[in-house]
Amino acid sequence: MNKSIYEKICKNIENGVLRDDFYLPNDDADRSPVYFAPGAFDGVCMYHMGFSPLDAEAYRRMAQAIRTAAAGDVPEADKKFHAWTKDHQTVSYIDDLQHYVVEHAAKLDAGRLHHAALSLLLKSSYIECVKVGLALLEMFGEPDDKLKEMIRRIGLYDEFTIFSVWNMRGWENGNEEIFALARKTHGWGRIHAAECLEPETEEIRYWLLTEGVKNNVMYAYSALPCWQKSDAERILFRKPTQEEYEAIAILIESLLDEGPVSGISELDHAEKILLRFLALSPEYNLTADDYNVIFSIKEWADDEEHPYPSVAEAAYEILHSAACTAAVENAVKEGRELSVAEALGISLKNGGNKRCMKEKLS
Repeated sequence: MNKSIYEKICKNIENGVLRDDFYLPNDDADRSPVYFAPGAFDGVCMYHMGFSPLDAEAYRRMAQAIRTAAAGDVPEADKKFHAWTKDHQTVSYIDDLQHYVVEHAAKLDAGRLHHAALSLLLKSSYIECVKVGLALLEMFGEPDDKLKEMIRRIGLYDEFTIFSVWNMRGWENGNEEIFALARKTHGWGRIHAAECLEPETEEIRYWLLTEGVKNNVMYAYSALPCWQKSDAERILFRKPTQEEYEAIAILIESLLDEGPVSGISELDHAEKILLRFLALSPEYNLTADDYNVIFSIKEWADDEEHPYPSVAEAAYEILHSAACTAAVENAVKEGRELSVAEALGISLKNGGNKRCMKEKLS
C-alpha cells in the first residue's frame, strides 16, 4: 500500500525540518502542462488571479463530498473531494467550503466530519484532499497537542504551509507557531507565513527585517509586508546598525522590483526614504551588492513615468566614487555578474578597469 502524503513528509523530516531534496509529485499532472514548485500554483492563485464563485454544478459536487464526509464514509469522501479538486483549486474555494459547513451545521455530524477531516490529513494520497482536510480542521477550534504536531509537520512542506498557518491563527500561541514555521520554510511557505506573521515581539520584528524577505522564490513577494511590519522606516531614520543597514538595503532593492506585486509605490514617503538611505550609505562598509542596490535606486529614480532627480543625483554621486569602482572591480574579478558593473563598463575583458563611467551612468 502506498504511503500517505503525511507519512511521506514525516519520513523526510530531519532535525525538525524537511530535507531540501524532498518533493511530492503532482497527483493531478494533467491539470496543467506547466511545472509548479511546491506551493507555487496556490501562490499564483492568491497573488495574481481573481477568485470567481463556484457555479451550481461545482457547488453541488462540493456539497455532496462534504455530506459524504459527515456521513462517515471517508474513502468515498476522499474520492469525491479528489474529483472535485481536479477542476477547483482548494485555496480558491476554501471560503465556499467553510461557509457550506457553517450554513448546514445542524444537518452535518460534527464528530464524523472532524474524523473525516483528520483522515484526509493523515491518510490521503492526494495533495488537494490534504488541503481540504486542513481547511475543515480549521473550523473546529484549537486542537489537542497531538493534532497540533501533525499540523506543524505537514506545514513544513511549502504546498501546505498556508493551510497550516490558517489553522495556527486560531491557536492560543498562534503567532509564535507561525513564526516557528516561517523559519523552517524557505519557498512559498515562508512567503505566506511572513504575510500572516504579526510583529508581536522584538525577536519577530527583527527576523522580519533581516530574514523574512529571504525566500527561494522572489524577495519582492514579501518586501512590502516585511518593510511595514519590521518598522524599517523608523530604524532607517534612527540610524541603523551595519546589519540593519544591510537588511534595509535588501528590502529596498526588493521593493523596487514591482513585477510580481506592489512595492515601493505603496510607501507614502518613497523619495524621503531613498534620500535618507543614500545619505547614510557612505557611512557604512559597502559591498558590491550594496552598490548594486544603489544602482537599482538610480535606475528607478530615472524612470520617465515617475522621475526623482534628487534621488538619481544622490545615487550617482555614490556610484561615481573610487570606493564603488574598487568594490565592483573586485567582485567582477571574482566572477560576479552585477548590473552596476555593466553600467560602470567594468568587465574581465578589460582587466576590471573602469570604462566610460560618466557616460554609462549619466
